[in-house]
Amino acid sequence: MNNFEYRDGELYCEQVPVSRIAKEVGTPCYIYSYATLVRHFRAYDGAFKSLPHVIAFAMKSNSNIAILRLMAK
Repeated sequence: MNNFEYRDGELYCEQVPVSRIAKEVGTPCYIYSYATLVRHFRAYDGAFKSLPHVIAFAMKSNSNIAILRLMAK
């Protein structure tokens, strides 16, 4: 499932219109999908399930505290 999608010409992120987010927080802003991040992590993790592995996140690539907390879980 794609957690970013257009519905009737309006972009949504996880059932929330992006226009509503922009009105509430202003622009420019970054919008992340928790569900997408978790799904992608699980896909990487599952791809290596038969091997000992560690999945690391490069903090330098994105130092957003909410993203870092999610990745730390």
